[in-house]
Amino acid sequence: MRALGLFLGAAFSAAVASSAAAESGYAFTLLCTDGCSPENRDRIEAALSLFPASMKEAIAGPVRVRFEKQRTGLAGKTEQDWAGRLQVPYTIRVNNDYNAELKLRTLLHELAHIYDLGQPLGALEKAELEGCVHESARCRRLARKSARISGDPRFLALAGWRLNPSGHVERMNFLEERSPDRYEFSHPRESFAVQLEYFLLDPEYACRRPALDAYFRSVLRHAPPASANCDEPELDRIYQVQYLFAGPGASASSRWGHAMFRLVICAPHRQAPSAECLRDVAWHKIVSPRATLGELTENALKGLTGAYPSEIHLLGLSQVLREYTRDEFRDLESIPLRLTRQEVRDFGRVVLERFWSYRGKYRLLDNNCADESLALLQAALDPSRASGLEELSPALLTPAALREQLRRSGLLEEAATESFPSRKAAVVEALRSLVPDGQPGIDEILAWTPGQREAWGTRLLAGAAPSEASPTAARLLLIEDIAASRLQKQLEARTLAQWWESQDEASRSAVLDTRRTAGNHGYGVPLPGEREAWNQGIGQEAAKFRSELLGLAEEQGDLLQLWRHSLAIRQRWLRLL
Repeated sequence: MRALGLFLGAAFSAAVASSAAAESGYAFTLLCTDGCSPENRDRIEAALSLFPASMKEAIAGPVRVRFEKQRTGLAGKTEQDWAGRLQVPYTIRVNNDYNAELKLRTLLHELAHIYDLGQPLGALEKAELEGCVHESARCRRLARKSARISGDPRFLALAGWRLNPSGHVERMNFLEERSPDRYEFSHPRESFAVQLEYFLLDPEYACRRPALDAYFRSVLRHAPPASANCDEPELDRIYQVQYLFAGPGASASSRWGHAMFRLVICAPHRQAPSAECLRDVAWHKIVSPRATLGELTENALKGLTGAYPSEIHLLGLSQVLREYTRDEFRDLESIPLRLTRQEVRDFGRVVLERFWSYRGKYRLLDNNCADESLALLQAALDPSRASGLEELSPALLTPAALREQLRRSGLLEEAATESFPSRKAAVVEALRSLVPDGQPGIDEILAWTPGQREAWGTRLLAGAAPSEASPTAARLLLIEDIAASRLQKQLEARTLAQWWESQDEASRSAVLDTRRTAGNHGYGVPLPGEREAWNQGIGQEAAKFRSELLGLAEEQGDLLQLWRHSLAIRQRWLRLL
């Protein structure tokens, strides 16, 4: 009698589910075949109510659900082979020892796999995939194509994956501490399934993963309720995205230039984004993928092997102009990108996510600033427009090569390019007014000690007519500004290198990975309250770190004295203006 009762209970559950499927017009439904307790039937009904209609329409047939004892640590499973082909009829096995919430997550997770891996291929492609006997690059591409979401290049870019030359999909995101579930990094298919769980169940998902949330809402035609307040006003104030290209520098990593983006953000008083925002330069932000060295001199081998971490930095425009055009004598070009309003907003979402959640490994040949800039664009662009960027060679993508490909793809408005030339020409011209014969040159003068420059400047002022004293002091001030800035950078680099060498790995990581601990909980982009707590914590850590660095700076002896002397000379010339 007990066996008959279980059979009738399972049959009743299947009949109810089939009836609901018939009424909705879907071939898909969930049929409980084992362990069909009232609680488990409730979980099935909850999964059916949460699962998006577009995904239900795409699954051609019922899915069996078995609640059973499974090996420790396995919440659920849908059988598939290496190529991702699911066994038919579809059967989801759920660990009956887990709690109600995890059972619901497991159902949604496994249903995501069934939806994702059911993309129909053409007859010839299907036959070829069936004939795959090993994991060749061609077989991998076909297996990816057979996936609805996890094979989509835009999803891969959004979720932190990229293709390597052999056709393998590899991770580019290494900051697991800001992940809701590290299992998302095990494979692109798992990445989609984990993301879908949170998209459907977490009302904060739109705040924490704004770019992925917008993607899912568009692709799945589904809008889960959101309860969290995650207003990001600057996203609405982005008028334009520009490709910011820096000319070659002196170091090994900068000899091909540097790739960045300029976000033209409108001042808060603007009613709506418009060309007027181009004048709001105080609000413009620079998105700069950079390696963090932590050493006095750059190690070429480390730059090749991924020993340096890389993060997305948000900087002010004026700071970047000083760094490149004045301190390093490098040219900058800011070229507007032809993006739709939706793509501009999507780009802002991607930058916000990556700022908080990305920490990669800098590799000069295949994960440099140009590679990371390309990944940002691919995640934001409409797929039809991003396809023109897929032909870029994965081996040694340079900032100049990326600029050229953007031009060929029609994404650059070159007629509107804004140039920021190196200040070297202005400095040379100022020097020519001081020493008409061209000797000494600017590079020689900047290499002098501050005392030598002070004595030289004093002689020039003594020989100048009274009407020329102020212009002469202004020219000397321009030169000393650059000298003082370079000495400050040397002092900072030496101090940081000394601190770095004196710390263990945990202490270094605590300084480098500050973003991962935002609010000490949550995932992805922190909510406003978490960000406030993070700012307070970072303020305390920064004060401690600054105190340690100042102590080490005092030990730098001659270099510290040279910098202070240069600042004093600068003040002397300033008083003569």
